[in-house]
Amino acid sequence: MVFNEACGVRNATSEPKEVDTVIYGASLTKAAFDYLVMQLVEEGRLGLEVPIANYLKQPLPICVSPDIVRRYAAFAGLAHDGRWRRLTARILLTHSGGFANFCFLEPDRQLRIHFEPGSRYAYSGDGLILLQFVLEQGLGLDVGAEMQRRLFERNGMTRTRLIWRPDSAPTRQTATPMTGDRNLTTSAAAFAHRAPWTPASLPLGGSPPAMCVARV
Repeated sequence: MVFNEACGVRNATSEPKEVDTVIYGASLTKAAFDYLVMQLVEEGRLGLEVPIANYLKQPLPICVSPDIVRRYAAFAGLAHDGRWRRLTARILLTHSGGFANFCFLEPDRQLRIHFEPGSRYAYSGDGLILLQFVLEQGLGLDVGAEMQRRLFERNGMTRTRLIWRPDSAPTRQTATPMTGDRNLTTSAAAFAHRAPWTPASLPLGGSPPAMCVARV
């Protein structure tokens, strides 16, 4: 670590962040999640080019329970669009699934495919959420637990987690959280004080994942 500094405020009263302030990581989650996905690919549990439909127990558009809609997205919008069957992990990881950023931005709040999957880029949080759905509902994994075990704990990031815990009450070391139940919470100090990255500690090779660059 060459430079370590906190910028900005941690709550509505404009108290400054410090390097050990736990913050809502927002889209830093994507880089950490992508690292998990590539570990699963290396282990042969997930194929980058395999249609996600192959991993699901039932067609995606009929996964419409209130709990699924709350935790993931409104998949019923794909009922008359068979292109969802051509979606793969690679397409979702590269933001080329054809989705809007989030389905709640659609007029009917349903997930829609707006262009041929894989044909071009359009940033989408729902694409990564769909891949999370595949890992949890298709492969039977607990994404939060897997990331804790595979990434955070093994690198000494003891205050980094995927779910905001009730004991992270707003204090000098905790920023006021945003709502949501699947976003990284971490601090700049978590990266500064972690064990050094070494080739032996990285299943995917000798370079650290992109999430080691923290924005605070």
